[in-house]
Amino acid sequence: MKKIVVSLAAAVLTTLVIFSCTKQAGKQTGSVVPTANIIAKDAAFMALNGAVDRLDPQYLRLVYKEKRSIEQLTKQSNDLLLQLKADPENPVFQQQLADFYHFRDIGQMKDCSATIASALQELDKKYGLGQSVSSADKARVFYDARRMVAGARMAAGQPVKQVNGLWSDFVDANCSDFGYNSYVYDEGFEGAGESGGDGCNEPCCYQLATCKSTARSTFITNLVKYAGGGIVTVGGVGAASGSVVPFWGNLVGAVVGGAWGGAAGSIIAANIYNNDLNICSNNYQACLIQKK
Repeated sequence: MKKIVVSLAAAVLTTLVIFSCTKQAGKQTGSVVPTANIIAKDAAFMALNGAVDRLDPQYLRLVYKEKRSIEQLTKQSNDLLLQLKADPENPVFQQQLADFYHFRDIGQMKDCSATIASALQELDKKYGLGQSVSSADKARVFYDARRMVAGARMAAGQPVKQVNGLWSDFVDANCSDFGYNSYVYDEGFEGAGESGGDGCNEPCCYQLATCKSTARSTFITNLVKYAGGGIVTVGGVGAASGSVVPFWGNLVGAVVGGAWGGAAGSIIAANIYNNDLNICSNNYQACLIQKK
């Protein structure tokens, strides 16, 4: 009987220890993912979006009116990153990257990079970001929050945009990112034709909607993996992302440290995202042609 009591006591103790460790781990990793609405109101998440936006080729086109295509901008940014990888301390290479993204100076771009890295780390502490983006459904929660942030910015800028119905210099200065926020919110992309979604009534449209949804989830996952300063191990990420540029998984390992980690990782995530959206668009057009 004594042996049974001891065994029972040991079992109870073991259960309590496991429960305690599990509860503590939940506190440390933030394993419970809140709703997109909660995340969208988080100051760290809003700061992250403001910094990440600056490093998206679409932002260069919609805000700074770049005439080059997304493919051309992506290629040049990739070349600049490779150049920086070869000599991270070279001030000429640093300035070229800052100029490309229209930063005032190198210091401003380094501040942007630091904001990305610190915001991702803070979000990881709160919500277990590294774990949360391990599945497409959970990653989508964070992308939906990104859309909400864009929508809030659009709403804030709308009254200014509509002053006298004119797009004056004052309005342009205060709402220069309106078009980009609209792009994020509407989930549009170049040459997509129809955007897909709930209004779909034919296979090609559903295929496009699914492809875009996957790209959005992958964007958040890559942002965490590449720009998170060690939140998720980087090795092999590029090959696993389904992107046609898998070598970025190796590149970011060499660039991710120091003052450029957040910026470099965000550039890579944005470039892969735009590349994936382009693939979605091409597949959609091919599907339409096959139907004819």
